[in-house]
Amino acid sequence: MALIRESASGTTVDMRLAAPLVLALSFVASAAGADDAATDDAVDLTEPAAKPAPEPKEPDWMTAPRERRSGFTVGLSIGPALGAASGFPNDSIKIDRDEFLTETGAIGGGVGSLWIGGALADWIVFGLGGGGGAMAGDGTLTSFGAGNFHLDVFPLYTLDGEWRELGVTLETGVGLSNTKSSEDDAGLIESGGGSHLTLGVFYEGFRAWKISSGPFAAFDVTWSPSATRPAAWIGWRTALYTSP
Repeated sequence: MALIRESASGTTVDMRLAAPLVLALSFVASAAGADDAATDDAVDLTEPAAKPAPEPKEPDWMTAPRERRSGFTVGLSIGPALGAASGFPNDSIKIDRDEFLTETGAIGGGVGSLWIGGALADWIVFGLGGGGGAMAGDGTLTSFGAGNFHLDVFPLYTLDGEWRELGVTLETGVGLSNTKSSEDDAGLIESGGGSHLTLGVFYEGFRAWKISSGPFAAFDVTWSPSATRPAAWIGWRTALYTSP
């Protein structure tokens, strides 16, 4: 059967035969286009593979060799204190009732604090600790204690010299404070479990072997719904750093 016919009226195309031919040509063209696209998307194996991204670099302060403080640390602060106490017995019936209010006025005594931890860098020390003390005056005896998180920071360390020995200390945790009459041992002020905070400054430029020591000054307070016991104290601080 001929695709093109000659007749008296002219040349004609037999569409019954032309349709399959057009379909075949379209398929060939589509296949050729797909091959071209696949060739465009193919990976050129002759080119070197991309280098992996470099791993993040640790900050210099983490990798620099330690010069002043490192490793395990243990420390002790001790000295005289001046403070006061005010409040009520730890009894819901007596709290906030004026007839049960006691205010000691200025009282004096001594305070001590002990901590253990680690020097995370030359300029920062973190640990756990506790402390306590007693103060007396005006017929009263106030005893107190606390368990704390301990933090020392040396904010001027980068200035070198003696500036790197100046530090700021922060302790925060749970404390107790009780005040009794020194005559009949009656409970006058009872904090129950209260909050505790200590803020201080110190210098530890006196060094012998791995021990650093120096003077300090601090303010601390224990408070609860039934009692408040502030105190300021000064004294001597000693810390052991196992390295460098």
